[in-house]
Amino acid sequence: GIDHELDESQKAAVAWDKGPLLVDGGPGTGKTRTLVRRIKHLLDKDSPATFLALTFSNKAAEEMRERLSAMNADAAIEMWVGTFHRFGLELVTKWPSSVGRTSKVRPIDQTGSLALLEANLEKLPLHHYQNLYEPAYELVPVLRAISRCKDELITPDQYCAAAHAASIAATTEDERENAEKMQEIGAIYRMYEKALEESDSVDFGDLVRLAVHLVENNSDVREYISHFKHVLVDEYQDVNFASAALLRAVCHANADVWVV
Repeated sequence: GIDHELDESQKAAVAWDKGPLLVDGGPGTGKTRTLVRRIKHLLDKDSPATFLALTFSNKAAEEMRERLSAMNADAAIEMWVGTFHRFGLELVTKWPSSVGRTSKVRPIDQTGSLALLEANLEKLPLHHYQNLYEPAYELVPVLRAISRCKDELITPDQYCAAAHAASIAATTEDERENAEKMQEIGAIYRMYEKALEESDSVDFGDLVRLAVHLVENNSDVREYISHFKHVLVDEYQDVNFASAALLRAVCHANADVWVV
C-alpha cells in the first residue's frame, strides 16, 4: 500500500496511471520523497532495470540514490539513477564513433576547454577577445557563450548565420560591434568544435547535446533506451532546452513519464 506518511496529493501523484505527469511542489514539500515512493509503488509490477531516474545536480542524484538504497538496496543498484550529463556520457562512451570520437573519449571541464583554446590560440581569429598578457581572461566569456549555444542545441553554423544576419542588420556603432563580437565567437566556436574532435574530448555541454544526436540518429541507441519503461525526473524546473530535448528523445511511445 501507499505509505501513511504521504498526504492526499502526494498519494495521488504516487499512484497516477493516466499518462505523463508533471508534479508541482514548492521547496521542502517532499518532492523527492514522493518520487522515491512512486518508484516503490511501480516496483511491484516492473523490474528495477526498466527505471531511468534523472536529475540535474550531482548532489540531487546522490540524495536520490541514497533514498532509493534505503528503500530497496538491490533494486537501487539495477536502476539507472543519475544526472542528465552522466546519462549522456554513458551514451557517448558506448557509441563514440557515431559522434566522431573513439573509445578513449574523455570529458573535459572548463579548465580543459580553456587549455584547448589556448593550445590553438594562433588559429583563433581574435580581435575583440584578444588579451596578449592573459589570453584565458578574454576566452572565458567566449566559452560561456559557446556553452549557452550547446544548451540551446545551436550549432556553429547556425550561430555564424545569426552573426552574419546581425551584421547585415546593424545600423549603429554598438550594433556593429556586437555583430563583430558574435562573428568572432562563431568562428572560435567552429575552431573549438574541431579541436574537441581532434583531441577526442567532449565538454560538459556536449554530453547532453551529443546524447540527443545519438538517440535521434542511431537505432542501436534507441534500442538500448527502449527498455526504460519508467522515466522519472527530479528538479525538472532546472531543465534547459537540450535536456528537454534529451528527455523527449528518451521518452519513446510506451514510456511512463513522471517529472517533479
